[in-house]
Amino acid sequence: MGIVAATGLGLLIGIMRLSVNWLIRNLALVYIEFVRNTPLLVQIIFWYFAVLQTLPPPRQSIAISGGLLLNIRGLYVPSAVMADRASTLSLLSAAALVLTPLVWRLPLKGGRLGARALLLPLAAVGLFAAGIEHIEFEQMRPFGGGQAGQPAPTGDQRDARGRAGQ
Repeated sequence: MGIVAATGLGLLIGIMRLSVNWLIRNLALVYIEFVRNTPLLVQIIFWYFAVLQTLPPPRQSIAISGGLLLNIRGLYVPSAVMADRASTLSLLSAAALVLTPLVWRLPLKGGRLGARALLLPLAAVGLFAAGIEHIEFEQMRPFGGGQAGQPAPTGDQRDARGRAGQ
């Protein structure tokens, strides 16, 4: 998720840097120069103490719409549980995404298919969504794996594989 966010932010700032608008172009320039000229260790310390340590503990998580939870442990996102048929649908979805640029340039009688090819990514999203059986929402549990309010299992309550006993 961090790679996707960093890629999106970099793309946005790069496009802002190419803007003809003086304010947008210079805001991007200031951001780029500030980030590039600040040592990485200083940035890490800033994000850890100024941002992460100000977040609430897990029991007082900030609930964001869509089932997202934000607390000092991180951002919890609902996970999609895929059905048995999901592998086939995922392959079809990936094929639709790969074929989109090829279909975009596909020559037809009246010219190229063009923007109508963007229906393929929509179909890919639909195929992927069809493979989802249900969505699981995160529930805050103690680190030990026990129920909330119960102590974590001790060493003698674990089985041979190290899992907590029942």
